[in-house]
Amino acid sequence: MLTTFLFAHGFMQAQSDHTLFTESTSTSLIDIPFYVDDIILAETSLTVFDELNVPLDKTFHVKDLGQLKLFLALEVTRSSKGVSLCFNN
Repeated sequence: MLTTFLFAHGFMQAQSDHTLFTESTSTSLIDIPFYVDDIILAETSLTVFDELNVPLDKTFHVKDLGQLKLFLALEVTRSSKGVSLCFNN
């Protein structure tokens, strides 16, 4: 059902990882990786995020857990210099 939703909203499924969906326009990029019942919304525009989050929530009743810190074995840290990703095996 999530796959159908994402295709209907213009997302493309990555060939290298079938749990990754992307949508890009001239002004924004959204990446959505998911695993079982966990999903990450990574976007370049907060407006675009809100435009997607509303129908996503209506369809799936999502819970916003705030800024990403850990996803599977991927640790995310933020600083004034940017975002760091660390894969802990």
